[in-house]
Amino acid sequence: MTILKFILLALISVVLSLPSAYAQNSLPRNLKETASFLNLNVSDSLKNVIKDIDQEELSEFTSDELDSEFELLDSLLLARKSPLFTYLNNKGIHKFKKDVILKYYKLLLSDGYVKEDSLLKSFKLKENKLKKEIKQRMNADTIAGVYIPKNLEDCFVQIDSFWDDSTKNKVREMTESEFMAGTHFGFGMWMRNNWGLWGGSRLSAYFAKRGIRHPDDMSAIILTSYYRKLKGKDPDVKSQLKYYKKYWTP
Repeated sequence: MTILKFILLALISVVLSLPSAYAQNSLPRNLKETASFLNLNVSDSLKNVIKDIDQEELSEFTSDELDSEFELLDSLLLARKSPLFTYLNNKGIHKFKKDVILKYYKLLLSDGYVKEDSLLKSFKLKENKLKKEIKQRMNADTIAGVYIPKNLEDCFVQIDSFWDDSTKNKVREMTESEFMAGTHFGFGMWMRNNWGLWGGSRLSAYFAKRGIRHPDDMSAIILTSYYRKLKGKDPDVKSQLKYYKKYWTP
């Protein structure tokens, strides 16, 4: 287990150990209260780990590539209706909430104080830079030298070019559930990383316009539809879109 995952799991265990009344009625409303919350519940050994972690590791800990590992932490500390989520939104922090929290706490542990305005300003500049980069990515036909499909049909064209006839025949021999289980963490991960489904691309925008925003759902629709196409079946994309949108509806 890496030191970063150790920190994450330890922080999650801290929150899970809190009485439900505290979690419901006394959620931190700002960064200062969040730091107080952590000070009361984080062990001294974990505080030392956070205090001593270098900037590069801190950035990796809160990187977009590890975003899926933060889902539980999001639901506990950064739920969309929580006071802290609203506070950070009002301060102009939309994409780097976890980064800000951890950096604030690290600075408090190492320096004993934090210039919150300066910290928030640095992250707002980072967000503005990211917005420009995302805008460029959304209009790009290639990212890091990899062609980005325009739509679902274009995905099929690309996959057809990747796989030879023998590979396609092996796929046809699988059941749909076998194919999906075998590709989610292999080829599916490749698509999510290289076709910009995590970082933003014209393909992720194509799905977002159809109400699909999670990269796992995007890759699942691509793979399911391609499998059905190989089997000579109707991909029934409409039903797939309906399923994933309903899944995320409260």
